[in-house]
Amino acid sequence: MIILPALDIDTLLFVYQMTATLLAAVILGGAWQARGRYGLWFWAGSFAAIAVSQTLRFGAIAVLGAEATPPLGHIGGVVAAALLLLGVLSYLERRLPILAIAAFCTLFALISLTSFFAQLPNWVSLSSSVFGAGVLRAMAALALWRALRIEGGFPLAMATTVIGLSALAEVLRAITVAVPVTGSLAAATTSNSLWLAAYICLTLLQGFAILLLVNDSLQRDIRALIEYDPLTGLLNRRGLFQRFECLAGLSQRTAAAIPVVIAMADVDHFKRINDNHGHRVGDQVLHALGGRILEHMRTSDLAVRMGGEEFALIWVGARADQAHELSERLRIAIETEPLATDAGPIAITLSLGVAVMRPEGESLNDLLVRADLALYRAKAAGRNRVELAA
Repeated sequence: MIILPALDIDTLLFVYQMTATLLAAVILGGAWQARGRYGLWFWAGSFAAIAVSQTLRFGAIAVLGAEATPPLGHIGGVVAAALLLLGVLSYLERRLPILAIAAFCTLFALISLTSFFAQLPNWVSLSSSVFGAGVLRAMAALALWRALRIEGGFPLAMATTVIGLSALAEVLRAITVAVPVTGSLAAATTSNSLWLAAYICLTLLQGFAILLLVNDSLQRDIRALIEYDPLTGLLNRRGLFQRFECLAGLSQRTAAAIPVVIAMADVDHFKRINDNHGHRVGDQVLHALGGRILEHMRTSDLAVRMGGEEFALIWVGARADQAHELSERLRIAIETEPLATDAGPIAITLSLGVAVMRPEGESLNDLLVRADLALYRAKAAGRNRVELAA
């Protein structure tokens, strides 16, 4: 049987403290730059809670002695796990149950303090607080796992794995530091020192996982700036071509063409709105129109501002016999409901040219050309109408 030697607890706690301090400083700087987005304030606070509680513990031991020092590090561990959970929920844009989490932390802080003042063995406070921290980390890992199942991606997978392992380590530590479980104080101390060494590694990995999540979010934000029109919130031309490439790739992988109906739409007499009310009101019309279009599109469909007052609408999976109906339904919805602006409600109409992807497949450029020709016919025929491409 191999008996592992106990590592020095105070040395490990000092390394743990320094590691948490470094990560808190790095993430605090990121939170400042990102103005607290992505849950960074909470995550910086999580590492800071470890650093501060351990600093207070070392200071209190120097002044009061080890026996008279309250379990500040134990309580700090629970607070750190709570802030980690809040950071995860904030990153995922979930509701923050701050009061419930605060009550949970208070409960375990009272357990630690009660065991200290009742002069119970140190492992009672340690085991209970570590278990509480493990529960909080498990909740964070579960929230990440649910997001991972929907969104996928390596950053979410790594964060889920690291925080899940941290939760498991907390629970196992809570069990193995209990003297009744290990059989002796020496065995419990050895177990505690080994778990602390593991904690240091997991804390570093947790910091890397957080940085990966933030980097992934920044990349998504940059892609949104590149692929979305800021005025209407719709895709721009670049975003359209990117999405269509994904559709083409999916068709190749499934060896089956995905039916697509595309409409080019133009706001009739839009120049009159700018001339009569000014460009600010014209922008408000386009912004409101973007929202109205999205209300009548499915999440699988694409709505695009091609430029100026011209839009492209793509119904993915729609059949050829639905092309006119889908376009006409949108045209009527726009015509019958004026758009709210600072100049009051403004009624607009749309002209639409609609093309159905050929059964043998067709490039996006060819589809757009055919839909554009149909749009010209709709405008030439009196506007506020739908024309189907040949």
